[in-house]
Amino acid sequence: QTINMNIDPVISTTTGTTTIILPAIGTNHTNTGTGGGMTFSSHRLAPREPGPLAKRRRVSASSSDSGLEDSKYPRLELTEEELRMASKEGMTFPKFYPLTREEERNLKKIRRKIRNKLSAQDSRKRKREY
Repeated sequence: QTINMNIDPVISTTTGTTTIILPAIGTNHTNTGTGGGMTFSSHRLAPREPGPLAKRRRVSASSSDSGLEDSKYPRLELTEEELRMASKEGMTFPKFYPLTREEERNLKKIRRKIRNKLSAQDSRKRKREY
């Protein structure tokens, strides 16, 4: 008696990943055609949770909007120049920490631009004095 299973070995999932189903191999690793006591299950694994590349969210969305959690997280203090540069770049920041990774990168970018601007001004001033 031969059991003929016609299963598509490649199945696309809702998360965009592809699941490949490999043929089952018996304990004696030979294909005798008798089934060898193998059992097949139609169970599928649940989609896994998003990995570390997924965008990390702030612990509390209200922490940046209300003054109720002042003691829980420190206040994010930005200089006038940082605020001006952020609005020019179209970036917004919460009033309290923690920041998302994207917000941290944007803040570092703004601070680097300000440092470079001051360094360039200083360099031009030294050049004029020389």
